[in-house]
Amino acid sequence: MLYNPGRKKALEHFLANEFIYQTEAFRKQYETQARTNIQKEIKIL
Repeated sequence: MLYNPGRKKALEHFLANEFIYQTEAFRKQYETQARTNIQKEIKIL
């Protein structure tokens, strides 16, 4: 009951940030896929 709204809020917070990952190497390798995955999870919550 509380998990889904809280999880959604946390995920939206990640997407609101300019970057998910703090290092350039991780951004180059994972940023796009991470954003896609987060958006997909938000849709199913």
